[in-house]
Amino acid sequence: MQILPFAALVLGLPILVYCFLTFDDLVLLERERHNAAWERDRRPRTFLRRRGEFDGSFRAWLAKQRCSLSWPLMSPGWARSDPEAARLLRRHRMFVAAWCFLVVPAFALVAVLSVLAGN
Repeated sequence: MQILPFAALVLGLPILVYCFLTFDDLVLLERERHNAAWERDRRPRTFLRRRGEFDGSFRAWLAKQRCSLSWPLMSPGWARSDPEAARLLRRHRMFVAAWCFLVVPAFALVAVLSVLAGN
């Protein structure tokens, strides 16, 4: 029974990876097509893709964190005017919602049930 929380988390990891990959696609698209907006966003870097092309500074890390927290909640102006960015943003929101409302609660439920069954 102790393996179930780990199994629930492992089964949810692909969703988390897709969250990171769609975020990376958004950052790359912003940098390539909307460079002024990328500069205003303080040059966020990616999570997984083409990391060597980006500044490794703490400032870029903070920009990435800010964008990864704000973009699922609010659409940046540059993304509203770009159909591909809007599509990627919807996809990113879908994966974030799946992680937050499916995977994390399932992991918590399985972990609690596992602990209760062990006592």
